[in-house]
Amino acid sequence: MNYDLCVDQGDPLLVRGWDIENTTLSPHLFAIFTDICNGGQVNGLLTSINVGIGSEWDSKMSQDNIDDKVSWSAILQTGGLGQVVDADIIKAFKGRTHFTKDQTRQIWTGTSPVDINIEVAFVAITNPLQEVASAIALLQRMASPTIKDSLIDSYKDVLNATINGIRDGVAPQPSELNSILGFIPSEITISVLDELFDAKYILMNVDYSDGDILRNKDGVMMAANVSLQFKSTTSLNKADIYVH
Repeated sequence: MNYDLCVDQGDPLLVRGWDIENTTLSPHLFAIFTDICNGGQVNGLLTSINVGIGSEWDSKMSQDNIDDKVSWSAILQTGGLGQVVDADIIKAFKGRTHFTKDQTRQIWTGTSPVDINIEVAFVAITNPLQEVASAIALLQRMASPTIKDSLIDSYKDVLNATINGIRDGVAPQPSELNSILGFIPSEITISVLDELFDAKYILMNVDYSDGDILRNKDGVMMAANVSLQFKSTTSLNKADIYVH
């Protein structure tokens, strides 16, 4: 049985933002964000993109045991034994260190997920609601979970029964899980990165200010600039980075 996290979350297929097929602009100017679970799609005019990828490094010096760092030389340097050690000895150790060049060698400790910051613009052409306001709302939904209001007693009973069933080797039905468990935000694909990385992303933040929005006299959004922050769901291997 397939326990796909994308089992019905109650969202219909939605496409919001720019109508790419009916615009004179090149399709290469757009960023397409697709919710892997429910197929919701937002088309934004790409205005800026920043991609950060790198490894994490540290030095052996920072990993040394604290007992090694608080050495006699360090104590003498700071004058910590000034009451019991001869002043000439304190002077001899002043400004000295027991650390060596080898201890500054960098050690690889891991690789961070890819950080992506993207800015997109939405402009009303024929349908302001779908092309601007709903596009922003759908992006916000992509960054949001679907969770229960509270774990009421009836949920607890079903949860206990489900756990007991798993212990007895009985697989729970998706409908049972839906009644007690919510969904984390789903993964996103980003079209402008398809040719760069073999990766999926999570939408960390959707940000815009009122100064980034143009409204008509009725208060309807007619244009907006939106900043989006993504992370890849995992760090990448060399093979996940395409070289054409």
